[in-house]
Amino acid sequence: MSAKGPDLKRYMEKKLLIRLVGKRKLTGYLRGYDQFMNLVVEDAVELISLTEKTPIGTVVIRGNSVENFELQESEAVIDRATGAPSYGAFNELCQGEDRTGLRLWAAPARRVVRFLESAPSLVRGKRVVELGCGAHAALARASVLLGAKSALATDGSSHIVELASAHGAAAQLRFGEPCVDAPSGTADLVVGSELLYYNTNLDALVATIADQLSEDGVCVLCVVHRIYGGAAALMKSAASHGLLVFDMPANDDTDVVDASRLHVLCRAGRVESLFDSVPALVPVVSDDSDDDDEAAFLAAASGALDE
Repeated sequence: MSAKGPDLKRYMEKKLLIRLVGKRKLTGYLRGYDQFMNLVVEDAVELISLTEKTPIGTVVIRGNSVENFELQESEAVIDRATGAPSYGAFNELCQGEDRTGLRLWAAPARRVVRFLESAPSLVRGKRVVELGCGAHAALARASVLLGAKSALATDGSSHIVELASAHGAAAQLRFGEPCVDAPSGTADLVVGSELLYYNTNLDALVATIADQLSEDGVCVLCVVHRIYGGAAALMKSAASHGLLVFDMPANDDTDVVDASRLHVLCRAGRVESLFDSVPALVPVVSDDSDDDDEAAFLAAASGALDE
């Protein structure tokens, strides 16, 4: 990395008002950034005028097009009567816990579901565990719809688990720690999306994946690599726990979601049969230059705003 760049951690997963050159303005949730202040923004809405707004989804904004930005107040608080999401009340409820689990990060979750739809043998009749399920438990619910034998949604926050339990079986599971409700070595499929936040312990996450998987189990993750070392760091950690890591290349424009990457993890003995189900997988190899330069960051992302 050539320069340390701005430290925007305190703005992560928060709603921003962003002012761009050319008097353009938009709002959205900050999902990622690099040392050049290129920003990945989800649920972006361009503010055309006081009365006209245009939803533009997930975008990458080049750092040199940003004039300034400011935090926006969260629009909701969990209504204890209705269970509707609301950041203010959730903060109070969780006493300062990470509140990212309250929102559904739709693009990476959608990509995991599309992948499972294309490889139904990985999910049909299988025992599924979702890691970092958030309040919506979207992947556990989708797995049931895709024919899973069972699906357990797990999250590190007991408050999130309480909300997720409205959708099905749920249990508290912290990365790197045992869980009575999710016994070791019993999951045929482990799924997760957006698990690699800046404060995530990567090795603890991989240790949990290895612990949960049955001998022939498979893990499917869709993540944005915010942790230094990117996919190479994931590969090295996986190797230390007896797992191999593969990339699933995006196959068309609708399958490319910002800077996220879809990875499949399994043990060596599962590789041959895995390729029978998903022949397009590509092994992840160590690359010290990995994900830290501006070109790689922008090339991995779609929908960049022009200056």
